[in-house]
This record gives sequence, structure tokens and C-alpha cells, in this order.
Amino acid sequence: MMTNQEKPKKIIPWINPEERITVNFLDAQDLNAEVMGCSDQSVDLSIETRVTHMKQRIAVPLSRVIVSEDPSHYKRDPERPLKQRRLMLVIDSTRPPIIYKYVNTSRDVPDDLFAPGEEPVGGDSHMYHLIPKSRIIRLAR
Repeated sequence: MMTNQEKPKKIIPWINPEERITVNFLDAQDLNAEVMGCSDQSVDLSIETRVTHMKQRIAVPLSRVIVSEDPSHYKRDPERPLKQRRLMLVIDSTRPPIIYKYVNTSRDVPDDLFAPGEEPVGGDSHMYHLIPKSRIIRLAR
């Protein structure tokens, strides 16, 4: 069994926008994700959703993660040597819900929609993806 101090050594080399990893939750398996960052306590993931070009961004404590390899996928980055396996993270939890909302910033916006210090960007209608822990990302149309 890998310790939490050893896990970042395996995860950090996969921080690359050209690479994908496999993520398995208790209720959702074989998900494609990008590693956005990793510390000695958590890993930040951007998980593909069923909606094209929309990602679910989450932070997972390393204590809930098992680091493994997925032999059914290969590395994508053409600048690096081809490998027949890629990183797989097995998360001992269910997948957080994905919530999508449309916000028309030209009208009154409920105060509780944005986290403290955050405000809507732009004019008319924009689409926002609400992420767990009230982090909000503006998505392109």
C-alpha cells in the first residue's frame, strides 16, 4: 500500500494538458480526467462530463485515493515516448454531483450564487458551471 507521501511522486508527472488519466469512483468508473495539480494532501482533477467542453473540477484528499495503472489506455502526448498504460486513480467515494445553471447577468442575480468576492463577468447571458465548494468557472458558449 502506497503512503500519502509517495502518491504525489506518481501523480505529479501526469500534470500535462495533453495527457488524460482514468478515474474510478464507487458509483462511476472509467472516467477520463486531467490532473490539474497535486500537493502532499490532495489532487486537483478536471473530469470530462457528458456535455462537450464542460469539465467537473474537484479536489480529492490523497487519503481517499488509491494510485494504480490502467493497462487499457495509452499516453496521448506525441512529444513523449508511447506508453501502453496510464495513471488510474481509484477514489473511495461517490462522484460529486454536477450542477449546471444558466445565469443572465443583466438581471438581478441571487446573492448566494457567487462565492464571497466573486461577481458575474460580462454582459447578457453567460453559462456558468457551479463546482462543489462554491468555486465558479465561466464557460465559453
